[in-house]
Amino acid sequence: MTADLVATEWTVRALANHMVGGCLLFSRAARGEAITERPAPTDLLGDDPSAAYGQASEAAIESWNEPGALDRTLTIP
Repeated sequence: MTADLVATEWTVRALANHMVGGCLLFSRAARGEAITERPAPTDLLGDDPSAAYGQASEAAIESWNEPGALDRTLTIP
């Protein structure tokens, strides 16, 4: 994938939405949930993208800080 292709296909909002989705997905995986399918595309940012990212990243941090989280094998698509 070239830099030009990436730049034309992603908006800042799409990238932020992707980052929030990643935080949520890895948070679930860190808690031991097997993620076998990619989540359906949806707007995870709502009216306050900053708050959405803050909440999702905090959830990920909390999940990775749980005892045993770093010893798990993750199942993700």
